[in-house]
Amino acid sequence: MKKKLAYLIATCFVGKCPKAPGTCGSALAAFIAWLIPCPFVLTGLLIFSIFAGILAIKVVTKTLANKDPGYVVIDEVAGQTLAYLIFFGFYKQLSILAILGGFLLFRFFDISKIWPASFFDRQHTPTSVMMDDLVAGTYAGLALGLIFYLF
Repeated sequence: MKKKLAYLIATCFVGKCPKAPGTCGSALAAFIAWLIPCPFVLTGLLIFSIFAGILAIKVVTKTLANKDPGYVVIDEVAGQTLAYLIFFGFYKQLSILAILGGFLLFRFFDISKIWPASFFDRQHTPTSVMMDDLVAGTYAGLALGLIFYLF
């Protein structure tokens, strides 16, 4: 039972998408932000996805050589959610344009692994799997806020 629950948390029900599971995980967080654009809900989602996610990643990858398999997408959910929460610090609302822009920026930063995300990506621990996406989410949230400020 413990492993099944960990698997459900780690995959967020979308991790087994045949194409781009990480993008599906980010899209899930974007959909939740669009559905319930409330900083308190997003904060709860972020806290849950970080702490439950690290535990779930630990259980799911315990016997795997690959400590960051593609179907583990709870880290993308956490990073994408963090991007929206940082944006909330600049603007007190999420428009559909902000949700789409945050999604695209997060995917860019998640894939490009700009330092220190690249450092965490090389560590192969449950915490580092989460941290590289939180770094990408931080970059995306700051970039989105700056873009909205400038334009």
